[in-house]
Amino acid sequence: MVQRFLSASHDSRKAVEDATARYFGAQLQDDTLVPGANPRLVTVNFDAWFAQAQAAK
Repeated sequence: MVQRFLSASHDSRKAVEDATARYFGAQLQDDTLVPGANPRLVTVNFDAWFAQAQAAK
């Protein structure tokens, strides 16, 4: 998803996977950035979200 965002933003940087990278100094676990027991689900996909975000600029 990060690489799709960079490409869609015409950013030539490449996203690199690093399982040991830290997130604001914290080491992440497999369940760290996932929703809890009652997530709010929506039907917006990346392309629709990106188009809406660009229109809002």
